[in-house]
Amino acid sequence: CAFDVGVFTNLTPDHLDYHGTMEQYRDAKATLFRMLGDSMDKGVPKAAVLNADDPASVYMRSVTAVRALTYGLRAVAEFTAHDITINEGGMRFEVRHGGERVAARTRLLGEYNAANCLAAVAVAVSQGVAFADAVAALESFRGVPGRMEMIDEGQPFRVVVDIASTEQAMRNVLSVLRDATPGRLFVVFGAAGERDRERRSGIARAVVERADYAIITNEDPRSESADGIIGEIADALVREGWAERERFERMPDRRDALAGAFALAVAGDTVLLAGKGTEQSIVIGTVHHPWDERAVARDLLRERFGV
Repeated sequence: CAFDVGVFTNLTPDHLDYHGTMEQYRDAKATLFRMLGDSMDKGVPKAAVLNADDPASVYMRSVTAVRALTYGLRAVAEFTAHDITINEGGMRFEVRHGGERVAARTRLLGEYNAANCLAAVAVAVSQGVAFADAVAALESFRGVPGRMEMIDEGQPFRVVVDIASTEQAMRNVLSVLRDATPGRLFVVFGAAGERDRERRSGIARAVVERADYAIITNEDPRSESADGIIGEIADALVREGWAERERFERMPDRRDALAGAFALAVAGDTVLLAGKGTEQSIVIGTVHHPWDERAVARDLLRERFGV
């Protein structure tokens, strides 16, 4: 493949069951930035867009032969965001680049999404789009299905579906929802089988840090024991200081888990359904059982609230 632009967002512990070490995982990501220099004859501007807030961006810059553009919320960078404020409709902030300052609005939430917006603007500018036009375009983006997706069937509390299945992803999403939730923050989650086992304790840490109550459930156990995975997560929550039946419970059936969370939530609360996003199945053994988290959530909410 002849890539024109590569974007580096971050390097966090993940997929180590495949890569073995963080250095090997970093090198795998760096492959894209090495490849950028291999097709310089197409007449298209080549660029590496790098998150300066992540120290690994220095390495990505060192291995690419093309122009590097940086963005960041805290580090010195070519594209930066300032005065981020969250409201009911999303976020507002100011984007700065090359001496210009342009007000931005987006329906997305969270600092990490402000950083993602900067990355998108940098990509557009690298391909010749005017800076102000790139920033203005952010407002028209409706969001990615299954990523901080709001499910509204008239219920008195907020329901959000997100793919978050790693410690940092869970922490990011819960941090955003924590700030936007006047009441309690519930999370329904599990962990996939045949994947890095450290994820299980890592996700539990993030949940204890940010949430008020959790329901542990099934999430693609594959050939592993579903009850065993749930038990590992429960043990991790206990190690972090949570007591079972006081701060969390186990509901292996995922439909029951969603219904259980909806039964607990009241006005002002938020329920996060984490880990499945837009995936269309739950894998048990080698069988893919049909599952659409968003559709199931809507059905349950309609049943409960008669909407």
